[in-house]
Amino acid sequence: GRLDLAPLVLSLRAAGVEDVSSLAWLDAPPETALHSAELLLRRLGALDAEGALTPIGRRMQRLPLPPRLARVVVAAAQRGIATLGCEAAAVLDQRDLRRDTRIGLRGEPAASRGRGREGSSDVLELIDCYHQARQRRFATGPLRSLEIDADAARAVHLASQQLQRITKRWQATETSPKDAEESLLQSLLVGFVDRVAQRNKPHSEALALADGGRARLGRHSVVTTAPWLVALDTGAQGGGRGGPLVRLASAIEPDWLIDFEDVREEQVVRWDAARERVEASERLCFGKLVLDDRRLATPTGPAVEAALRKAALAAGVGAFDPEGKASHWLGRLAFARTLDPELPEVSADALEEALGAACANKHSFAELRAEGLVAAVQARLLPRQLGTLKHLAPETVTLPGGRRLAVHYDPGRDPWVESWLQDFFGMSTGPSIGNGRTPLVLHLLAPNRRAVQVTADLPGFWQREYPKVRRELSRRYPRHQWPEDPLGARPPPPGGRRKRR
Repeated sequence: GRLDLAPLVLSLRAAGVEDVSSLAWLDAPPETALHSAELLLRRLGALDAEGALTPIGRRMQRLPLPPRLARVVVAAAQRGIATLGCEAAAVLDQRDLRRDTRIGLRGEPAASRGRGREGSSDVLELIDCYHQARQRRFATGPLRSLEIDADAARAVHLASQQLQRITKRWQATETSPKDAEESLLQSLLVGFVDRVAQRNKPHSEALALADGGRARLGRHSVVTTAPWLVALDTGAQGGGRGGPLVRLASAIEPDWLIDFEDVREEQVVRWDAARERVEASERLCFGKLVLDDRRLATPTGPAVEAALRKAALAAGVGAFDPEGKASHWLGRLAFARTLDPELPEVSADALEEALGAACANKHSFAELRAEGLVAAVQARLLPRQLGTLKHLAPETVTLPGGRRLAVHYDPGRDPWVESWLQDFFGMSTGPSIGNGRTPLVLHLLAPNRRAVQVTADLPGFWQREYPKVRRELSRRYPRHQWPEDPLGARPPPPGGRRKRR
């Protein structure tokens, strides 16, 4: 097994040795073993943060016990159950006084005294055996019928009496009998707090340990149902794939762990692809074990934003801008900058940046889609600059006949609009933007919504192309108006009929 230097380190600190590693060892112990010993003593409260002996440590050092059991006795005295604590330490420190729990080749007891019984602690079971032996004055014959080792019981008695003589002045008042059992279980936890375990499922022998390891509970243990427990006696016997065998255990309540330093709060997040949202919960953990897990209805925080941002960028900008409004806005800005270079440059990469920034204080794709990317990219401009953009690169233009057309700003193309050819009747020139400096490219549509002409020169179209287009369209669509003089004709009203009356 691993070298346990905790008793030695405690004695050296009690003797005034501040730096144990600096001693002239005949055979120096491993640094890791020394570190583990000091860490355990700190967790037991025997040493303070600077490594000095504490009042608890001084009491522990007076007891002829390993540090863990000494801490149990000190904790029991503080809870008013010094006698019970001494008995618990004695039964744990001496040879098992139950004759039917001798370990076989596979690490399990040769018999099954505890099988079928249920209790809160194997220590209480051992103390009960000790009390039975004491009532019978440790007589070998009667105890043999109870399967109690008389010699082991006498050793427990002598050890308990010695401990009680040392601790008789440590306790001011006795705890009431009804609270004594719980106080003992809490005291055992103090001495073995680094061995907290959780049952994998009800009645299972498989245990998950707070340090992340695994173990299995011996079949003779009476702690058969408690979800939470401490492993009081662990070893390599019967280890195997399930981890080390726990021969003795004691039940605990998870609430008892709250005040220990191993308890921490953490937020756990995961991406739910089906619901397109971040799911999060707040966990109260003891080491690697979860004491409480509460799902958050509206999760927030850096981890939530990071998970949403990762999922959103993986989905791509198009998932949040299906109509291309943000791309359209960037096109407007790019065009406006050709007329006013003082406007800031916002590249196409800005859409991804804006998408990432939009994840702040959100946890779902639905929230991102509701906000849209336009607002996010617009936030990069000052109000004055937004006014300039609106003036130079409007989203729409209105024809004299009243029809409003959306202006398209595509990368690498001049701004353009499209509408029915008849909507441009009566116009000697086409609409323009950029303070009138940039004529729009016109997509003149036939009744089948196909462009019969794409041009920025409306007067030239009327003069050169319209007569030919008119003859062809009048044959294909005779019920529509195709006047010989388009400049003298009136366009149909917005939403009105384009056919002959």
